[in-house]
Amino acid sequence: MSYGPDISKWDRRRRYEQKHRDLGLCSQCSEPAVNGTSYCEKHLVSHRKHMKEIYEKRKAERLCVHCGRPLHEEDENYVCHGRSSCKPSRRQI
Repeated sequence: MSYGPDISKWDRRRRYEQKHRDLGLCSQCSEPAVNGTSYCEKHLVSHRKHMKEIYEKRKAERLCVHCGRPLHEEDENYVCHGRSSCKPSRRQI
């Protein structure tokens, strides 16, 4: 599906989410967002559950929990804020 010559569906989605964040609404459903987040209570719970699953999967597969890149030998025991992370991700923390 096309939204015009200049706007991809991802750009349209990003704009929608940004507009909702600016208005203090959930970026998924237009309900009021929980203070300090981009989600309503319902979507905040599901987002946290989803992110925890990603974290656990990456940790079990010995991947950086931030970006999903494989950890190198020198990174394998590195823990930053309780999380295993690769060097590029550590620079961003």
